[in-house]
Amino acid sequence: MESNLREYIRQIIKESFELNESDPEVGTGKKPKGSGRRLYTDENPNDTVSIKFRTKEDIADTLNKPSFKSKSHKRQSQIINLIHQRVRAAFENAKDPETKSRLKRALEYAESKKEESKKKTERLKKQKSINEGYQDDLLDDILDKVAKYGEKSLQPHEKSVLDRISSGELEIQSDEDLVYDFLDFDLGELKSKSYAVDKLGKKVYGIQYFDKNDEFVFDLEVESEVLGIKKENNYLYADDTLFRLVKMNFTMSDKDIKEVVKRWFEKTTGEKVSKIDFWVSGS
Repeated sequence: MESNLREYIRQIIKESFELNESDPEVGTGKKPKGSGRRLYTDENPNDTVSIKFRTKEDIADTLNKPSFKSKSHKRQSQIINLIHQRVRAAFENAKDPETKSRLKRALEYAESKKEESKKKTERLKKQKSINEGYQDDLLDDILDKVAKYGEKSLQPHEKSVLDRISSGELEIQSDEDLVYDFLDFDLGELKSKSYAVDKLGKKVYGIQYFDKNDEFVFDLEVESEVLGIKKENNYLYADDTLFRLVKMNFTMSDKDIKEVVKRWFEKTTGEKVSKIDFWVSGS
């Protein structure tokens, strides 16, 4: 009975990759009208994920492969649907009670993963709608300000955002994107300089960062050494002028400002930050 099931599954897979004249030369991820292919096959070898669905564990292993996880959500959904289709067909055609029980567990697992994928698709669709609306609202706010107070009322960054969104050069989808763009605009490309300080048996190694005007903005303490014992720190100290500048332009809590500046710094420099604090200028 088991050998008959394996033969049936092999036949399904064989049919899946047999192309006829209606099939495109390169797979599209969909089943073309009149195609001999099964659903969601793709002849592009760079986009292939080998699948197993004999057991629930086989499916879990397939969905944990790097080759699966590296795919887009859309492609992952196609692969999950393919697995669900295969294991459902195998379950419906199984006669042996033990085989049917094993495939039932696999099918239930595949169905749960399919539902998870559907929910994620809906979340992404909703987020996309929100993001698209965000940029429209941002543009409306800037244009309202121009209409009420004239173009001279715009801050330099607002004018830059208006010009670049209007020309299609800029896409802003969230508050965080807007703060990132503001920091890019205000600070420019950061310049770095490594340093080492040795005081009373304590050594500190770090990197100082300067903005486009050569003003000192960030101090990243990378490592400290006390009595020969080294410790990795990755503490970021930022000028509180930057903190006040962000707070003046955006309605954000102190905690959120710290977090967004930390993430912007990591994204911009590639450095890891474990902690961030702002210090008072001149202190």
